[in-house]
Amino acid sequence: MLPKCYLNKQMKATKKSAIYANLLSPKNISLQFPNVEIKNLFIGDVIIDKIYFSQFLARFIAGNENLKKLRGISRNKLALAASGIGYFKTDEQALLKQIQQYVKAENYLFTQDEITLINITKTNKMLTSEHKRAGKIRTTQNWIGGKTIKKAAYICPPPTQVNNLLKNWLEFINDEKISIGKRIIIGYSYLILIHPFSDGNGRTARALLGALLKKHFGLYVNPILYRIHSKAVNVSANEYINAIHSFHKSDKKIVGYHSFWYESFQWANDVQQAINILVQQVKNKINNAIMLVNLSPQALILIDYLWKQPVICEKGLAKEFNWDINIIQSSLAELLSLGLIEPKKLRSIKDSIVFSCPIILDVWAKMDDIICQPYSFNAESQNDNKTVLLGN
Repeated sequence: MLPKCYLNKQMKATKKSAIYANLLSPKNISLQFPNVEIKNLFIGDVIIDKIYFSQFLARFIAGNENLKKLRGISRNKLALAASGIGYFKTDEQALLKQIQQYVKAENYLFTQDEITLINITKTNKMLTSEHKRAGKIRTTQNWIGGKTIKKAAYICPPPTQVNNLLKNWLEFINDEKISIGKRIIIGYSYLILIHPFSDGNGRTARALLGALLKKHFGLYVNPILYRIHSKAVNVSANEYINAIHSFHKSDKKIVGYHSFWYESFQWANDVQQAINILVQQVKNKINNAIMLVNLSPQALILIDYLWKQPVICEKGLAKEFNWDINIIQSSLAELLSLGLIEPKKLRSIKDSIVFSCPIILDVWAKMDDIICQPYSFNAESQNDNKTVLLGN
């Protein structure tokens, strides 16, 4: 068992309701939970490019800005900010930067053969480049909840324990004798509880969770999205917090599988399947429209690119593909003739024209609706006999 958190005089002065870090070694925990089926969206034909899909979802979990503030930014404005036209609204650019940083960090972890201290600190540095201690293990006490430690909801382990805790955590997360399902859930929770960095601990843990679920299960909808799914039915705001803290509230070595994880995996699986169906329908519609048309290779590339960037401009395409202006204009003309894109003159930027793809912007809106619509968890599905991908 790891030593209990040392409570210094400042920490002792905190309110009695605060939770103090008291972590069992992750290897000492036997996690009991029902089997969870995760259907792989990307078995067989790739319906939507994986990187594009990750980028789309990242807006919900990528940043440190106030979620309610940035949630008000429409997909259209976000796409306009990313088009390269020179749309420099502060909030849109802040969200766009967060998304890009998060996708880069998650993709980086996805490519790693094992999780090491070096690649975890590098991930944190990618995610918190604006922070002066980005990528460095903290040397000061931190806490979660409350502006001061006296009002904290959770007191993290003191900095003197962090290196040893991370060492045990790394041994656990890379131990192939332990099922990958346990390593993912316990590993994510422990990284949150250790809180090894001064900033970006949540983003680092979410990137790790996303990368491991993609690699081992083909699940591209991060189940942590279920936490911010504010309109979800029968989901308490405390369920996620309780799931994380279930690993250190007692000295029990056996921890029951918290309902949050089962429900969030089921939700992520259902969302992934619903998006798969929606995108397939629209891809079929686009394919039917271009089936009898002899399009240039560049026009076909643009059609695929529109799934990532449904608002485009000549300047942005030149930077993205390094095409000359004649190729860009002829490719745009092909898509205009098919009705796949529409020109729009911007009032905010003089003499600027962008081209939007209404059909894909509509898909983006419907994908957001799928993620944010009320969701009723079906407890009876726990007893279904299905192919098991997560288990003891």
